[in-house]
Amino acid sequence: MSDWKRRLRKLGYPETPRAERRIPPGFAARKGTGSTATAAHIHDISTSGLYLVTEERWPLEELTPCTIQMEGAPAGGDAEFCVPVRVIRHDKDGMGLSFVLPPSVDAHLWEILIEKASTLTKQEGIEFMFRMLRAVLLLSRLCGAESGRIVQLFGGELDEARTATAVQIVIEADKQLAAEPGAANLRAHAGYVEHLIKFGSWAIGSITKQMWAGLLATSCTPQGTDESNRELVDLLVNVTPTQALIFVVACNKAKDETGESQDREAKRVIFTPDEMKQLTGKTDLTRVATDIAYLFHSGLLDKNFDFTSYMPTENFDITPGPFGLEVYRKCRGHLADANSVMGRVEGA
Repeated sequence: MSDWKRRLRKLGYPETPRAERRIPPGFAARKGTGSTATAAHIHDISTSGLYLVTEERWPLEELTPCTIQMEGAPAGGDAEFCVPVRVIRHDKDGMGLSFVLPPSVDAHLWEILIEKASTLTKQEGIEFMFRMLRAVLLLSRLCGAESGRIVQLFGGELDEARTATAVQIVIEADKQLAAEPGAANLRAHAGYVEHLIKFGSWAIGSITKQMWAGLLATSCTPQGTDESNRELVDLLVNVTPTQALIFVVACNKAKDETGESQDREAKRVIFTPDEMKQLTGKTDLTRVATDIAYLFHSGLLDKNFDFTSYMPTENFDITPGPFGLEVYRKCRGHLADANSVMGRVEGA
């Protein structure tokens, strides 16, 4: 078991945190959350703050978001996190910044993750810890004091692979929420998020993970009490990558014809056998038909595949039903249009 996982399990028995300064391997920081600000070198970092080597001088006592990344990494990537800081001093080489953590962030957890990130030497490991920090900060904001039990999943119930998947889902949801007006005021039901993380961590394939992220994003409301998508978690956990691909392409095709309106009848979405082989990468069309049948019996598609004929299959009707279109809308999250990552399926 990784050392950081072992330490996460001990969160209920924290030691007194020490703000030990560390020289990180190539950390940088920039003001704000956008990609236009220039990132400057971080000379040292501790659990309480950092020293930024820069010619910039942000106003003393100013509270501002600060994005921490790897030096040379493009802004806007997954492996960066944003945390509020306060400028506490200026000197000839740069500025001292103090972290202003949300009250819901566990101080001992923050110490574990910052210490681990600043002592690792391999870039892959550092980037993973940055993603973990980003996920923890979002969960803390969304779920408040109850976020601790969700974060502890990363150190206990979930293995390394499921932890990585869960973190990826949270980060993708964070990207969607970032573009939502009033995103800072959105909250989520902690019990529901815990349920989603447990089951979503089994997800395989980029499209399936995007669906889980969208489901998390659309469950965030100003009140933070919405559990209405819980049944969709139980549905989505059994959807395979191929089934997810068929379903998303079907909904995109239907949307191309009908737009967002739920009052217009969707045009039939028909694929030839060759088109279905190209889409799924499968040559065994019986397996494809089985996937379509599963989507139908789950209520996502409008028509079942006809297994009664021994004649060669002439076409595949994958038209989504009303429930399927509603699930698709929720699994797209707060994405502006169908040209999202779920909409850009090559060959669809």
